[in-house]
Amino acid sequence: MSAPVVPSIGPNRPSQPANSVDPEATEAPAKAKALPVLPWMRVPISIESGTGVPLNKVKGLHPLAQEALQACRYTELFPVQAAAWRVLAGGHSKAHDLCIAAPTGSGKTLAYALPMLHCLTGCTRAQSRLAALVVLPTQDLAAQVYKVFAQLCPAMGLCLGLASGKLPLAVEAEVLVENSGDEPCSAVDVLVATPGRLMSHLQGTPGIHLDNLKMMVVDETDRMLRQSYQDWLPHLTTVLAAQKRAGHERVVKVVVSATLTRDPSKVERLGLHCPRYIAMTAQDHRYKLPKELSEFKLVCAAVQKPLFLLALLHTLRGQSTIVFTASVEATHRVFLFLNACKHGLAEAVVEYSSQVTPQQRSANLTAFCNGACKVLVASDAMTRGMDIPSVANIVNYDAPVHTTTYLHRVGPSNTDMVELSAEAGLGQSISEEVVARFAGDADSLLDLACGRGGDIWKWADAQIKYIKGIDLSPNEVQEARRRFQEMKVKRRNMNRGADIQADFEDTPMLGQKQWREELQYDAITCMFAIHYFFESEKAIKTFLHNVSINLKEGGYFFGCVPDGKAIMSTLQPSFPSYKGQLLQILAEWKGTPRPFGSAYSMAIGDTVTQGHGVSLGSYEYLVYEKVFVAVAAEFGLQPVTDYISDAEGFQKRYHEHRPLQDLLEQDSGPLFRHFRPRFPFTTDSSLTKASKLNCTFVFQKVAAPPTRLPTPVTGKIGHDLAADKNGENVEAGPAKRMKVVAE
Repeated sequence: MSAPVVPSIGPNRPSQPANSVDPEATEAPAKAKALPVLPWMRVPISIESGTGVPLNKVKGLHPLAQEALQACRYTELFPVQAAAWRVLAGGHSKAHDLCIAAPTGSGKTLAYALPMLHCLTGCTRAQSRLAALVVLPTQDLAAQVYKVFAQLCPAMGLCLGLASGKLPLAVEAEVLVENSGDEPCSAVDVLVATPGRLMSHLQGTPGIHLDNLKMMVVDETDRMLRQSYQDWLPHLTTVLAAQKRAGHERVVKVVVSATLTRDPSKVERLGLHCPRYIAMTAQDHRYKLPKELSEFKLVCAAVQKPLFLLALLHTLRGQSTIVFTASVEATHRVFLFLNACKHGLAEAVVEYSSQVTPQQRSANLTAFCNGACKVLVASDAMTRGMDIPSVANIVNYDAPVHTTTYLHRVGPSNTDMVELSAEAGLGQSISEEVVARFAGDADSLLDLACGRGGDIWKWADAQIKYIKGIDLSPNEVQEARRRFQEMKVKRRNMNRGADIQADFEDTPMLGQKQWREELQYDAITCMFAIHYFFESEKAIKTFLHNVSINLKEGGYFFGCVPDGKAIMSTLQPSFPSYKGQLLQILAEWKGTPRPFGSAYSMAIGDTVTQGHGVSLGSYEYLVYEKVFVAVAAEFGLQPVTDYISDAEGFQKRYHEHRPLQDLLEQDSGPLFRHFRPRFPFTTDSSLTKASKLNCTFVFQKVAAPPTRLPTPVTGKIGHDLAADKNGENVEAGPAKRMKVVAE
């Protein structure tokens, strides 16, 4: 439910979509005079969103470059990246300069990074070897682009440097320059820099010059052209023009922006040579918003804007939200207001503006990206090119004056966050219903692999009296403790009760050794984590043995897990992978998959969000329904199959809960009940496909487990699966051991 929202000044009327027709403004304005446009911008190289080009089909790609990309888990080039590669001939053509106009999150950084590094790979270095330059307007954006280059440069034999002003000039100079020869020379092949610090080094650091430069990129060009930054652009164009007249090779220029200017007087300042122009579409290539973005406005009186914002954020509780204001002062004022109203919010709030120090700003951004806080109040300083993963909502607290500002503001949410939020919301709704059904009013619950405590509010709403959370990661457990204490304070302030008690503990023994708690629990849960323990037969049996000995007889063990059979049916037979706009799966096993230890990588929306190519998640392991049921039976755990239909007693008691038949399929199998997604806004089938991979499982303890772990039965389970008519075709045999990534 992603929606850039504009609490705006006006009469009190019901909120309405921003693209609806206002009856009070039906008169069409006079036709504006058309602005002049450069001829080469009238006929752009059009690109459409969709599947890209697999790496093995990219023509002319150097083996080192391909290995570097694969090591970073890239599997293909996005459309804008493939188009830039063709125009620049992999960085080896000097026939044209290049302009790229594509929205944030489309992969612009790799679009210029790959040709730039490719043209340097295998080249003989000059004594002063600075050959590639990337100029960006802010420290934060420079650091972000530096990280992308840092993934590729070492594998391609290139040295990378950063000059952004975060370190003193003298310290940067020591890193960027080496003094091993007669004269100082550059120690880096590629330099990522802000314009002010670049000028300082060009004018005051011996060894830093542009004599051997081959390619220069100007990112966020619109902003760079509006500000002088010590006259960096006239200086660089003058130097490069003089070098060309002296017989040096022409430097290829690449200019990039989500809202690339079409003003001839501004573009002319860049001194482009026979430029080519890449844009999203030929008809509407200047401003491009995603088709799936939902836009709404909220009309209120000016004096009520803070209260409306507070109410809106409370409605969006649990979803990542960025609140944009018109100035640094307004950002700080809104942050202080929200911070003072903690009792009215369920989430922590951080500030991102020049009002806070760079170190604190970076820490706040990290906290927002990793989910430690859900609300970030920002000025427009962070809109330019910053790729923020998993943003569900953008709130324009102060409506932007310019279209370009609005486009950059919604950039962090413009890569199908509507659908991603819907998919996450479906999982949250299902887990909430299952918790209420099988642990509501319970005296105790054990949450295995509790992570950061993402289900804390569900526990409290289900009125469970005592919770024990266990996870492999000490950092996750520490964050869960913090969230739990924060939740108790907020529930007390909201008069919702805060008598729930909880303890959290980190331990590596979940799937390694037997452990017994001081008490047996009424219910045990493991949400979206049990598949990690299918790395081996021993790991999952140890895990389920620990579940059974710590669960009361008659108690329930439940959770959510991806279905291995559904994943296998999704993969392509020829090459075990799947690539959609929002879902990517890559098989990591060799040969035929087995009942245990068959690893795969999966990411939902990760690449599209980050815009740097394919970046799949950590190893997960195939979980087959028959294997799960067979192993659990050895520990006295019996599948529960009849919980989809709503019992009258449950509905009367929990009348505010959604019927499970609206959320889950009534499958005929012995255990798994698959998610039932309904996403009215999505146009991408991969989102529905991603949701349908997941299912719930519920066991009831009907007998005591054995005192010792049973003998492995891998061979029998493998034989049963291999003969299954639905075609898992799983061989028997020992599982290949792989690392479980718990975080």
